[in-house]
Amino acid sequence: MMTEQFQLTNKTMAPNSHINGRRPICGVFASPGVNCSHAMIAQHGFGIGDHRALLGESYPSLVAPTGRKLVCTIDRIRLNYENVLLQLVERHRMLEKIATLDELQPRIPAPQFQLMFNRWDNELRDYMLAAEKRCRKFRMNHLPWSPVIGMWMRRLKLYKWLEAYCRGKVPDWRNLKRSCARQGLRCPSSYTLDEVLLKIHSCMLNLEKEKENAPKMRREHLQDRLDIARLRGDVSSEQEIIRIIKRKAEKAEYTRLRVFAGKPRSSPPVSITITNSDGATSTLRTQEGFNSAVGGALSTRFTLAHRAPIMQEQISSEI
Repeated sequence: MMTEQFQLTNKTMAPNSHINGRRPICGVFASPGVNCSHAMIAQHGFGIGDHRALLGESYPSLVAPTGRKLVCTIDRIRLNYENVLLQLVERHRMLEKIATLDELQPRIPAPQFQLMFNRWDNELRDYMLAAEKRCRKFRMNHLPWSPVIGMWMRRLKLYKWLEAYCRGKVPDWRNLKRSCARQGLRCPSSYTLDEVLLKIHSCMLNLEKEKENAPKMRREHLQDRLDIARLRGDVSSEQEIIRIIKRKAEKAEYTRLRVFAGKPRSSPPVSITITNSDGATSTLRTQEGFNSAVGGALSTRFTLAHRAPIMQEQISSEI
């Protein structure tokens, strides 16, 4: 169970967090095993806003989270995830293991049971991550996919595999031999490195040639698949293809709008230019100077209400 570190370190309850509040609503919580040597909550007005400031010495960089393969709104991806996870759970007898733990719980100490349960939970987490990894494949997204583009991409991937084989990086080439046979290529041992590099260059040139026609071929491919789904009466496939077509149309529309009306994207700020009391400007590039200048401006902005005329009258005390 997590504990609040200010109360644990100072042996007293934290003061009120809001300037007009009575109870603490901000704190720093940590799991058992974390040793906190000092904990401090600043007074009101020290930081920005009308809450007490929680101070730190390091400022981690903000990084956008990576995209996940599991998208529950798409039935195909969700079903693939569920099927793979179910297979892994059955193969590794996870239900039998948790049933055994449930039987052992009254007969073993609580710390030992917690360790065994955490080990089971970590194992299940690994299977969930493995199922998510296998539920969907990320395609090369620099070109819209169509049968023609897919053929050249598969051929390019196979030639790169052949390149690794020619460089001696494929110890077992039986799968490579079968893949070459399916693609109508010769035996891998009959290729030279120069020949394979030439084939790779040729595939990349063909993909570059099809770049202009790729969006059109993608639309034609989706329309063909939609017609086939309607002919065989496959309602679920028809709805999924319509969803893909609408999503691509909306994405193209909003992309154009963001280009003309959206805010420009930029990297995090690393410097700030301020005006000194004598009217001269100076640029601050250090972390301390940047935080001090920005913090002072934001503090003034967020406390403007306290300097309003209404706050100087008797009604402010009554409020």
